Amino acid sequence: SDREENLHHYGYDLTSSYNLSNWKLIHEVAFDSDTFANVIDAHFASQNLNFNAQLRDINKNFLSITGTSWRQGEIGGLFNLNYRPTEKLTLDSGLDIYRDRLFPSKYNEKRLNEDFNFRALYSINPTSSLRFNYLLQNRLGSLLEYRYQNVDIGISKSFKFITGINTYLTYYHQENNNISSPLSSYINDRIYAGLRVNLIKDLYYYFNSETNWLLERSTGNRSLPSAIETGFDYNSQIGRSDFYGITRVTL
Repeated sequence: SDREENLHHYGYDLTSSYNLSNWKLIHEVAFDSDTFANVIDAHFASQNLNFNAQLRDINKNFLSITGTSWRQGEIGGLFNLNYRPTEKLTLDSGLDIYRDRLFPSKYNEKRLNEDFNFRALYSINPTSSLRFNYLLQNRLGSLLEYRYQNVDIGISKSFKFITGINTYLTYYHQENNNISSPLSSYINDRIYAGLRVNLIKDLYYYFNSETNWLLERSTGNRSLPSAIETGFDYNSQIGRSDFYGITRVTL
């Protein structure tokens, strides 16, 4: 009785799967009494490689039995890859290309959207690691048009000097070009650094520092926002139970 009046009284769904060696194929088709939604998934798994591909075609008027459907109006493909070429190096990547037929760009309804991410994690030694990330959100095919990019490189290092000390340093470069709202466009460079020191048993001291170099694209204004956070945290098991308690004091 609480369902919205525009929803259909009946919905139908059929899912089929097929296994072939390292591959698994899944097809799902749904019908809401008026329109269709189709999703095809392909999964590949081996010792050092995992791959997933998904093709979808969801009608812009398709409704689930309870409300708005997942990815309503989208037609496109999603591809994810996880690869570990060596014991020290792990690579992750994802690409989503689709057309938004529910809220398309007012300039070109057939323009595509692209979301891409790439992550590399390298273990230099048992106490040091290096990571690299890249993110692209290219939403030029949606009603709210923008293009966002982020690149970050970070290193973490653990020391054993009387007590345990964990340190990290990360550099970010961010660019946001908002076509629909130019005042929201910016370029930002950020450095994030900090450490965490084990004082006694489960008691730690932490220090985090963040510095930004921000440029507003529309006005050309530059600013240098920064912040420092420091304090103590205590993380311990509660008696012999399976529960843990966390107490944090921020200065």
